[in-house]
Amino acid sequence: MHIPENLAPNSISNPMKFALPTETEIGSVVTGQHASGGEMSIRIDELLTRFADLRPGKMGVKEKILEVIERRCDLIDNADGNRVWLKWKH
Repeated sequence: MHIPENLAPNSISNPMKFALPTETEIGSVVTGQHASGGEMSIRIDELLTRFADLRPGKMGVKEKILEVIERRCDLIDNADGNRVWLKWKH
């Protein structure tokens, strides 16, 4: 397949910015190792907000995050009645 000349010089510097987040990327945010920074403990609402900022306007991000959380995370309650943190299952 040949790339049209008018598109060839315009390479995309980060093509993954248009994709849904991977399970690995979600895990790196939950564990505090993502390039965008963050803490070791994160709540579901904070995780959803972070990826809404990382993938603005991208459809399906929330659904993907919730699906991965269900499979790969435990909810940790610190017994104060208002904080439930995510813990990544290794």
